[in-house]
Amino acid sequence: MYWKPYVGVSRKVGLLTFNCLNYYWFRGRRNGAIRMLSGIKRGFYNSCRLLAKASGAIRSPKLISMLMRIIAFIRETPRLRALRHGFKRAREILSSRVLNWAPQVLGWIRDRRFILWLGFMEMNNLAYFKFKGVLL
Repeated sequence: MYWKPYVGVSRKVGLLTFNCLNYYWFRGRRNGAIRMLSGIKRGFYNSCRLLAKASGAIRSPKLISMLMRIIAFIRETPRLRALRHGFKRAREILSSRVLNWAPQVLGWIRDRRFILWLGFMEMNNLAYFKFKGVLL
């Protein structure tokens, strides 16, 4: 079965059909975004998918706004996520005093590949290395 891609879903959506929700469900399964959702959000999305299948479409503005946040997360690819983390890390570097003793970093930060590399390094950082508290 083939589902048309609903890539251009805007924020002012009047209804969400089963085909649209199903498309993003399988897209999220392929790119791993469904695994990263909490169990409650995953269950909510799946139940809304089944509701849309039974009733034809979801028309409630409150449900649509909640689903659009989940769809925005599902649409985000690993590359976009890495760029977002990379830009955040680059802002941290620029706000620190690194540029005083290493001015060549400014040239690196202008390179998009370096921002992407920073993002992937931030995404692959283990959580316990980010701990900022005191270990007893």
